[in-house]
Amino acid sequence: MNITRNIVAAVLMFLVFLMIPIYLDFIGVLPPEEALDNPTPQQSLSIKNEQQTISSNKIEGSLLDVKEKIINITTDLFALQLSNRSGGSILNYQLVGVDKGELQYSGSYDGLGEYHNNNPVLLHVDWLNTRCSPCLSVDSGNTLINEPFKLITPLSGDNIVLSGNQELVLHYRFENSLGDFVDKKIIFVGNSYNIDSNIDFSLSNTHPNKDVELAWRSGIMPAEKMEADELSYSGAYVSSQGAVDYITQTSTQNIETNKYSEGHTDWFAIRNKFFTVSIFPDMPSHYSTLSSKNVVFGDRQVTPVYQAALGYKMNQGALKFTTYLGPLDIDWINQFNPEIQLIMNFGWSIIQPFSKLVLWLLKVMRSSLGINYGVILIFFALLMRIITGPLTKKSYESSIKMKTVAPLQKEIQEKYKNDPQKLQKELGKLWKKHGFNPAMSCIAPLLQMPLLMAFFIVFRSTVEFRGEPFFGWISDLSQPDYVFSLPFSIPMYGSAVAILPIFMGVSMFLTMRVSMQSAEESQKYVMYFMNGFFILIFNTFPSGLTLYYTVYNFLSYQQQLSIKKNS
Repeated sequence: MNITRNIVAAVLMFLVFLMIPIYLDFIGVLPPEEALDNPTPQQSLSIKNEQQTISSNKIEGSLLDVKEKIINITTDLFALQLSNRSGGSILNYQLVGVDKGELQYSGSYDGLGEYHNNNPVLLHVDWLNTRCSPCLSVDSGNTLINEPFKLITPLSGDNIVLSGNQELVLHYRFENSLGDFVDKKIIFVGNSYNIDSNIDFSLSNTHPNKDVELAWRSGIMPAEKMEADELSYSGAYVSSQGAVDYITQTSTQNIETNKYSEGHTDWFAIRNKFFTVSIFPDMPSHYSTLSSKNVVFGDRQVTPVYQAALGYKMNQGALKFTTYLGPLDIDWINQFNPEIQLIMNFGWSIIQPFSKLVLWLLKVMRSSLGINYGVILIFFALLMRIITGPLTKKSYESSIKMKTVAPLQKEIQEKYKNDPQKLQKELGKLWKKHGFNPAMSCIAPLLQMPLLMAFFIVFRSTVEFRGEPFFGWISDLSQPDYVFSLPFSIPMYGSAVAILPIFMGVSMFLTMRVSMQSAEESQKYVMYFMNGFFILIFNTFPSGLTLYYTVYNFLSYQQQLSIKKNS
C-alpha cells in the first residue's frame, strides 16, 4: 500500500511540473523569448526645441508653409513637449508631481534604455517618429494628418508653466486650397492629468468617401526594471458598452492590425504595469483598431509600441475627446472616467468586490494615519489572521480529530464495504460521537480564498507601492527585495537573490510541519515540493506581496502552536 501511495505521489509531482508553465502564464510570470531582428527607436527621447521643415505627408493643396514648432508645458503633475504637427502631438511626457517634497513617481528609463531610480517617470515618447500622439488619419490609417499646423493662440514664449486651476487653451489650424481644414483646440489644466481636445474638420475634398480615425501611434514607455513582470500587465484595450477586447504582446512578434466593435466603440487605452494613456471621446466610434510593433530598447528585447484608433464613418464633422496620461490610481481614474477601471487588475468578477475593498482600506489607512505601507501590510496580515482565525482553529481541530477517527473509520469502511447505506449511517454515528466534521478542513480554505486572492492581486499590482520603501534592504515594495546577483540564471528563479521569499519559505515550512502532522508521508512530500516551488516563483514577485504572506504565515504558525498546546 505504501509503495502504491508513493507512486501516486510521484505521478502527482510530475503532473505539477507539467502544469507549471500554465500556472505561470495564469499568474502573469512569463518566460523569456528569443530575440529577433527588430527596429530600434528612431529618435532620442530628448527632443530639442527648434524649428524644422517637414516635407512628408503633405495634404494636397496646402496653403500653409509652416515649420515644426515645439513648446514645453509644465504643470503640477507633468511636463511635456508638444509639436504643432497633427495640431498638437505629444513628443515626450514626464510625471513631475511632487508629494511631501519628493517626486511622487520616480524611476525611469532614459533615451539610451538605461534605468535611473531617481529620474521622473518618462511615460511617453514618439518612438516611431509618427507625430501621432494623438492625430487624425484617413484611408484605414494609411494616411496621417500629421503635418505642421498653424498655432493661432498667441504665446509669449515656448515655455509655459501652469499651476492649480490655471488653464491653457491652444488653438491649431490646417487648411488647403481645396477647402479642407482641421481646426483643433487643446485644453490643459495645472492640477489635472486630463487633456481635453475639440476638433472641427472637413477632409471630403482631399479624401472623399474615406473614414476618419482618431489615432495614437506611439504607445507608452516601459517604466519598470523587470521586463517580464511589466509585459505581463501591458496591453492595448478597446471597450464597447462595458465589454473589453485587448491585445498583449509578450514576444518579439509584431501584432498586425485587428478591427473591433463594428458599430460601437466607447474608448481605447494603452497601459504598462502602473500607468496608462487613455482616450475617451464624447461620441462613440463606429469601429476601433489595435496593433503593436516591437522595438529593441536598451537591454530589453521586447518593448511593444501599441497603436490604437477609433474609426468614424465620416470625413467631416466634429470630435471631442479627453486624453488621460497618468497613473493607474483609482482616484485619478474615477475623476477621468470610472469605466477605465476595466483595464485595472481586480481579478475575476467574484473577487473584484474584495479587491476593491482591500485597495480602499489600503488608501484610507495611508491617508488617515500616514504610516509606512510596509507597516500597513503587517497590519493587514494581523487583521486577516483575526478574521480567519476561528476558521483556521476549526480546521486544525478537525485535522487533530481526524487522527483519532481515521483508524475507526477505516474499520467501518472495511466492515460495510458491500452495504453503502449502512456504511454512511455508521460513519455518521462515528463522526457525531467524536464531534468530527470531514468537510471542515475544506470549508475553511474555501471561505478564505476570495480575500487571499484579493490580497494577492492588489498587493502585486497596485501603483501605491511603487517606489515606497519599508526598511533596510527593502527599498521598493513594488519590486523584489534583491540583495545580490548570481553569475547565472535559474529557471523560474532568475539571476538575483531576494531575502523575503526565503523567510516566506521558512514560514510555510513551519506552518506545514504543524498542520500536517497527521498527514500521510506522500502528502507531506507533495506539500514540501510546493513549498520550494513557491520560493522559486516569489523570488520575482514584489516585496510588498511577499512581506504580507511572510507575516501572515508566521502568525498562522503561532496560532497553530497555541491550538496544539491547548488541545
